[in-house]
Amino acid sequence: MKKVILVDDDFLVRSYLKMLSSWQKAGYEVVADVRDGKEALDALDTIEADLVITDISMPLMDGIQMIKKIRKYNQTLYIIVLSCHDDFDYVKDAMKEGADEYILKNSLNEDTLLKLLYTTTEKIEKKRNDSETNKQSKRMYKDEVQNMKQKYIFFNQLLSGTHSEEELEVMRVKAGIGARFYNSAVIVIGMKDRNSQIDENVFQKEQECQLFLQKVTLVKNDFNQEMEILYLGYGIFCCFIDFSNMHRQSLMHQILTSIASSCYMICESEENKYDVAVSSICIGRQSVRQSYQQARTMLKLVLYEKKGILYYSPEKKTGNTLPEAAKNFLRNLDKYCDRGDLHKALKECHRVVKSFISEHTDSRIVFQWLHNIEQMIELPEDYDYSSIDGIEQVQSRLENAISTLFGNHLIEIPEQLSIPVHNAVLYILQNYRSQIGLNEVAEAVGLNSAYLSYLFSQEMGVGFSTFLMEQRLLYAKKLLAETELKVCEIAENAGFNDYHYFSKAFKKACGMSAAEYRKKTRA
Repeated sequence: MKKVILVDDDFLVRSYLKMLSSWQKAGYEVVADVRDGKEALDALDTIEADLVITDISMPLMDGIQMIKKIRKYNQTLYIIVLSCHDDFDYVKDAMKEGADEYILKNSLNEDTLLKLLYTTTEKIEKKRNDSETNKQSKRMYKDEVQNMKQKYIFFNQLLSGTHSEEELEVMRVKAGIGARFYNSAVIVIGMKDRNSQIDENVFQKEQECQLFLQKVTLVKNDFNQEMEILYLGYGIFCCFIDFSNMHRQSLMHQILTSIASSCYMICESEENKYDVAVSSICIGRQSVRQSYQQARTMLKLVLYEKKGILYYSPEKKTGNTLPEAAKNFLRNLDKYCDRGDLHKALKECHRVVKSFISEHTDSRIVFQWLHNIEQMIELPEDYDYSSIDGIEQVQSRLENAISTLFGNHLIEIPEQLSIPVHNAVLYILQNYRSQIGLNEVAEAVGLNSAYLSYLFSQEMGVGFSTFLMEQRLLYAKKLLAETELKVCEIAENAGFNDYHYFSKAFKKACGMSAAEYRKKTRA
C-alpha cells in the first residue's frame, strides 16, 4: 500500500476525503491527516510517504511554503495541490516550487479520486525510476570526470618527463589506461582562433570545444587501436595513439594516416576552423613527449603550409623570436608616416613577410606583431585571425592597414619639397576628410596663407585647392566602388559639406555623375 498524507486546515474536507473507499481500491492508505504545512513536515520526519495531497491556503505554513521546504531534501515525493476556482495564481506558484499536479477540491468524489490515484501510481513509479536514473547518471558522470582527471594527470606527467617509470605506471593504472605508450604518435587539433583575446567569448568557445571533443572522440569507435583523446584547453585537442604492440612500420603509418584523415573530415564539417598536425611514429618510453612536441611544432607552421593535414618533417623548424626586419618596421613606422613615404613602407612590409617565411616564425608571434601594428594605426580592434589561412593573407591585411594609415592612396610626397610645403601636403593627406582649407593648413605649418598658396603651386605644380579636391574625389571614388553608402553620405565622408557642390565637382572632374561612376565600376 502506498502511503498518503492529507494536508488541509478544514477538518470536514479531511474527514470527507479519508472516508472515500477509492484509496483501498487503488492500493493507497491515508496514514496521516494534518492541519498545515508545519504539521505535514513533522509527519514526513517519521513517515516515508509516497504521496502528499495538500491545500494551498493554510495558517502557520501554507502549501507553497511547505512544498518549497520539501523539495530542498526530497525530489521524488509526489505532491498534488487542491485548489479552488479562484486559486489559479497560487497554483502557478505551487507548481513553480515543485508540485506535480493540481485538482479542483470540489471535483473529488469516489470516481474522480479512483481515476486520479490510478494515474498517480504510474507517475510515482516513473518519477522514482527517473530519479534513480538521474542518480546513476550523476554517479557515472562523477566517475567519468574523476577518470578523465586521472588521465590528464597521467599525460601531463608523461609529457613533463620528470617522473620515474614506476610512478608513471601507478598513474596509468589509476587512470584506467590500458595502453602503455612505449611506441606512439600524436595528432594535435587546434582551433584557428584559439589565440583570440575577446574575453566575452571565452565561455562560448569552451562550450563549443567540449561539443567538438565529443565528435572527435567518436573516431575511437572506427579503429581497433588503443588511443586517448583529450581536450587540453585553449582550443587544443590531442589524440594519443599507442603502437606498443605493433612492429610493422608500414601498417603503423597506414593506421596513423587513416586516423588523421578521420579527424580532418570532422574538422572540415565544423563551422569553426581547425588545423590538424601529425607527428611521426616515435619509439621508446619518451615517445609520447617527443611525438607531442613534433605535432605542436607543425601546428605553429600553419601559415607556411598549404596541405590540409600537416605531417611532421624533421627539417621544418619554428622560429620562436620576432625577426629583426619586423622589429625595425615597428620602430620606423612613424618615420615612414612623417615622410609620407608609402612606397618605402610597403616595400618594408614585403621584406618583413619574407623574413617570416624564411624563419618560419611561429604564427602566434606573427599575429601578435600584426595586432601591434593595427593598434599603432588605431584601426578598430579585431582580434579574429581565424580567416587567415596563409602568409599571403597576413601580407594583404598588413598592406591594407598601411594604406589606411597613409590615407588610402598611393600618393608619394616628392623629396625635393621645402619643409613647409612637405608638411602642408602631409597635413592634407592626413586631414582631407575634415573641413580644412588654406587658412587651417597655413596655420598648421606656420606660414601666411597667401605665401603658402604661392609656394605650394610652385613646388607641387598644382594649386592648393585643386590638390585638396583631388584627394577628396579619390576617396569618394574608393567609397563608391567598395561600399554601399549613399552618395550624400560619401560626399560627407570625403570632406564635402555641400552635396550639390560635390555632385558638380565630381561630374566636372570625372565626366559622369557619382551614380554613373558607381555603376560603371561594378559592371
